[in-house]
Amino acid sequence: MTNDLLRQRRNLIVICCILIFLKFSEIQISKFAILGIEFSNFKNPESIYLAIWIGWAYFLIRYYQYFIQEGFPNFKSELSKAIETRSTPLISNMVFKYQPKVVSRDVSYQMLKNWGWIYYGSIDNDKDEHGKDGKVSGVNVENYQITLPQYRFYPLLTKCFLHIVFNRSAFSDYILPILLAFFVVYYCSTGWQGSLVRSVVLITT
Repeated sequence: MTNDLLRQRRNLIVICCILIFLKFSEIQISKFAILGIEFSNFKNPESIYLAIWIGWAYFLIRYYQYFIQEGFPNFKSELSKAIETRSTPLISNMVFKYQPKVVSRDVSYQMLKNWGWIYYGSIDNDKDEHGKDGKVSGVNVENYQITLPQYRFYPLLTKCFLHIVFNRSAFSDYILPILLAFFVVYYCSTGWQGSLVRSVVLITT
């Protein structure tokens, strides 16, 4: 993770936590102080919340820009590595169950997807129904193809995604800040003095 992305991630998480804290604690702003100067006659406290929401929107946009350039490709790469590593033996086992005489070859999930879920291989007719050599010598090979249902890979994709979420840092590094920002929209949009709806109304009126 680059320093620029790390900085935008930190800013977004901090301002999200501030908004969640303000909503949960039900803080009512009645006065404002800056640089040691206190303004007790503060007639429009909603403007503070408006400034926080503007900051939230800015940090979200900035993080999104870096996320698209760096975060999402890295997360996708980690997920793809997990899928490719685990899919190759699964595909071999699936094909062998359909056709024990098939000649073993390494086919990954992405390769099979590019082939339209059709496995292209070869059959060694010198093997018996258990996949073992039936003859001492001789070559008797023919082309073979079989369609592997895409739904058979759904459990694998689920396991790989959960593996990335819980066992790798890519999810917490790149995806979690986005989810936190969405949660802020859901949790802090209505029902309190500094809600997003009231801040939008304050701008438009």
